[in-house]
Amino acid sequence: AREIFDQQGLCPGCYDPGPIAGDIVSNKPQSEVSPVVSGKSTAWINPVGGPGTPSVTGGLSSNPMTYDIAWAGNALVTMELTDNGEAVVLHEKGRTTKLDNLQFSTSMAGLAGSEDGAAWWTGETATMSYVDDRGKVSRIKINGLGGDSVTAMATGGGTVAFGTDSGRVGFWKPGTNELSAVGAMTGAVLALSTYGDNIVAIDANQSADVFGTDGKKTHLSDFGFPFGAAANGDYAVFPVAVDALPGGVREAMGGRMPDTDLYLYSFATRKIYSPLEERGQQGFPSISGDRLVWQDGVFGGDDIMEVRLPSGL
Repeated sequence: AREIFDQQGLCPGCYDPGPIAGDIVSNKPQSEVSPVVSGKSTAWINPVGGPGTPSVTGGLSSNPMTYDIAWAGNALVTMELTDNGEAVVLHEKGRTTKLDNLQFSTSMAGLAGSEDGAAWWTGETATMSYVDDRGKVSRIKINGLGGDSVTAMATGGGTVAFGTDSGRVGFWKPGTNELSAVGAMTGAVLALSTYGDNIVAIDANQSADVFGTDGKKTHLSDFGFPFGAAANGDYAVFPVAVDALPGGVREAMGGRMPDTDLYLYSFATRKIYSPLEERGQQGFPSISGDRLVWQDGVFGGDDIMEVRLPSGL
């Protein structure tokens, strides 16, 4: 309430969260969730009691019945309800192209995107698909999952990664038949990121781990939280539950609401940093180059923030 009073000029300056990390991308009274970034472009969803309308820096006509979004270079890929049913759609330069029919398995795994391309899963046909930044689509069949389900997807640096309900983690190099399992978690994989030869996974037991495509594994945290993950060639960024949020909302819900911060892991030095230590929940990071964008609750709502990552950590 204080945040909205401040934004509407009813009580300017009455809400002071103190020093905050990063710059505000969007801080409106409505919720802004699930940010994704590619180059200079940022997109997120404005949900209103269900699917929402994507907001995109630079402008894009969008469908208010959009369930998920991801970048494929400068094109935006969406899962949305269209006149012809539910579909995975590519939006670029004012044109829209249907890429696939949207299935339940696709929405459960979610879209994966990056400056190189976007990927999605269709369990009904056991097919993994990838559209590159030029609009070219490639597909591969993944047999042998049995009754297992893909629960998380990620792509970046020429790699598509996937995690399953039983905890398996695997990858595919689009445009090739290079497909392999790299390891396993102790629970269902709920958050995933990848860049090149590195895959970061967070499971239902709050374990956060890095897998190499060579099968090597590094444990990052016992308190990882499945509010997304992100990676570039140098770093992985992942949410960690650091405490419990105080307040009447938590008490009214009768349970523990975790306070999450974003942690950073350096692939080169194997050091972990906690650059975003602030009140409220921080999660759903997205990285392109040195730009880190995330969803932040520091102002009391769901807002979008960004920061430039330093080099050499």
